[in-house]
Amino acid sequence: MQEDELGEAFGKFHIARLEGDGIAIVQSIQEVRLACAEKKDEAILEMLQRCEEQAAERIAILIEDAAMEKSIQELEEICAACAGLRTEKGLELGMEALSKGCRVYCRREMQKQKKEAFASMSGLLGNILGACSIATKKAASIQFGKLNGIKAARDCIRLGQEEVLPLLEQLADDALSIKDKENMPKLDEKLEELAFASQFARRFLAFCTHLLESNQEKDILFKQFCTQLASLDAAYVFIENQYCDLAKAMALDSLEEALRSNSSSLTKDNCFTKCEDALSDYFWVLRRGIDRSLSTLSDQSALARLHQTAEALTSQLFDRVSRIATAQVFNEDNNIDYDFAQALVAAVDDDEHGASASGLAGACSAALLCADSSITLRDEVIVAQLVAVVPAAVPLIDDFDKIISDYEKLADGALQTLLEFPSLMTARSQFLNIQSLSLLSNLAQRTETQAKKRLTGSTPIEDNSISEYFEMHILNHPVLRDALAIFAQSSNPGRPRALLAKSLAVDAATAFLRALLSLNFLPFGALAAQTEARHLQAILANLLPVEADQGIRPLFEPLTVALTLLNLETPADASAVPLSGVSKADLRLILSRRSDFAAAAINIAIDKTPNLISADDDNNDKLVYFKSYSS
Repeated sequence: MQEDELGEAFGKFHIARLEGDGIAIVQSIQEVRLACAEKKDEAILEMLQRCEEQAAERIAILIEDAAMEKSIQELEEICAACAGLRTEKGLELGMEALSKGCRVYCRREMQKQKKEAFASMSGLLGNILGACSIATKKAASIQFGKLNGIKAARDCIRLGQEEVLPLLEQLADDALSIKDKENMPKLDEKLEELAFASQFARRFLAFCTHLLESNQEKDILFKQFCTQLASLDAAYVFIENQYCDLAKAMALDSLEEALRSNSSSLTKDNCFTKCEDALSDYFWVLRRGIDRSLSTLSDQSALARLHQTAEALTSQLFDRVSRIATAQVFNEDNNIDYDFAQALVAAVDDDEHGASASGLAGACSAALLCADSSITLRDEVIVAQLVAVVPAAVPLIDDFDKIISDYEKLADGALQTLLEFPSLMTARSQFLNIQSLSLLSNLAQRTETQAKKRLTGSTPIEDNSISEYFEMHILNHPVLRDALAIFAQSSNPGRPRALLAKSLAVDAATAFLRALLSLNFLPFGALAAQTEARHLQAILANLLPVEADQGIRPLFEPLTVALTLLNLETPADASAVPLSGVSKADLRLILSRRSDFAAAAINIAIDKTPNLISADDDNNDKLVYFKSYSS
């Protein structure tokens, strides 16, 4: 009976071997093993070993044949049968056959990709590397006992190198030999191709070095790839510089055209809108070049583009933005070594160039747009993406900080010159030195009954309040109306409006506090003064964007402290007010503005008030906090 089972098992094995069914071969050889399990006959055991070897050889042939026409998944299924072979020779044959099968599969798939039609060479490159990566990964994942598929994976990597390196070289040569170097669509298309090729090649290189175990193998691979990638990077940087130079020239020409279209006023014919659109286009080109350089995964390409961007922001662009103040067309013959201070002086010298209010407002708004765009490049690219992985990018932060600072100084300088226009300057000076004192004096001289009626709304609010005067004669001044009209056209009107609000807040708070320190008050007069200060602060706060952090409140802090002390019920209440940086003389000056506070009570309150500072070692009874406001 056992002999019949043994003969039947051997018969099934030979039939499966002849039919070429790899799985049936392994199943039948397992049945032969079971039938021979209790046999001690050397002839039978020798026959079993021959069957094992024949099974391994037959499966090896099947694997090689399958590699020519089957997928990698089908190859895996067939080769899994080798795990059922027990002899060392069987395993080695199976592994060798599988390694050859992976190579054949890899080469077949890459050749198939080369026959496909691709819009760009980078597409072909990417698909070839994709096919090679799949074969490499599959080969590396195979494990037969102590044997694995690393050798097969190395062979696949080598095949990928043979196909890819010539393509990289051809890409670099084609890029450098492009004929129409002023055709932006063609340049853009070529740059996209180079960026994708660089990205694909570097991803493949990273994938391969992760699989390779030997440092020597990694070094060889790096050397072969990096030589071609360096040429590719050089071609990319060269073409990218050409592209950005052309695009920047077009954007700056648009800015020149906008300035040329109406040199008398930026408020006419949407001239400023055209200027800002040109600047937005300029920064769009710069950002596009930076983002594309990052997509190459080449640190050198990204750093080169960022350095070029920093250079582009510090010369011609700055000059053009400053010339918005006078609506002057750029003249290459006058293109001097750009010094920011000199450029600003030249831009806002109204005696020499006749800078208009709308022009100065436009220069301020445009400079802030450039500053904000530069901040975005610094924060979103250098800080967020590069610094952590490319230490060489750290100095670029300082470069962009200086660029941002220079544009903010230009904006501030243009705005300050706007505020110094003769008619506006006269109105500001009159408010600062005369009107604020007169208006606040009238308010302080009202009787307590009149003040109470005013605050409770039982009588109409008169036209001569400080806040109303400021709104009528300063905020509604023709110069500021023109400036606000320009700011309204900006893509981010809140930025220049906030800068203007803060400059005017310094005027308003200073004038109010100077007048306050020159007058005497009764309780209702002090309360009326506090109400006026709040109205004035609210008017200026309306200029601020909603997202403004704290707004102009810090600028009104000295006035707020003074009014808080002026509205105490008794001098003794000063000890409960949190004071910082206030000396005894400061406190005495404010409390003495209240006509109803006795000098003795004030002296007692000063002695009991904590945290008052000393002006100096010799005399601690000097003004500190309010020194610059006291006449």
